[in-house]
Amino acid sequence: MLIPHVVQTEADKIFVNVYNTDVALSDGDIVVWEGTSPDGVRVTQPAANTLNLLVGACDGAIGASAYGLAQSYGYKASVLISNDTSDTIDAGDVLIPVAAADHLKWSKTGTGLDGFFFAGQTYDTDTSAPVAALKKAFIKCM
Repeated sequence: MLIPHVVQTEADKIFVNVYNTDVALSDGDIVVWEGTSPDGVRVTQPAANTLNLLVGACDGAIGASAYGLAQSYGYKASVLISNDTSDTIDAGDVLIPVAAADHLKWSKTGTGLDGFFFAGQTYDTDTSAPVAALKKAFIKCM
């Protein structure tokens, strides 16, 4: 775990060292602890049975079978989030991981996955099929 020194002009952040056992990941992709051989380091993209094993969002690109950092706490300006054609995401809304994907989506409260990610900006409805984009968010996966 990496907790950088407090800098008055920057938001507090906490990172964890991770080993990507999946396909190459980009900055802002969502990762979970690997459930098949858990060791507190191996991560993968979320699956239906691992949604509650949230680690955080990748801090920079992490190649397949490579080490990198995931941000587990604090403000991040680039988290992969998708929206649909019927709901606007407002700052402060709850975001949850999507199974078999590398992004978050808006959630109604009470899903059991609440409290890990929150929107840091408004994200208008998409006019066509949902597309994931890098947006601001607050992470609390600790």
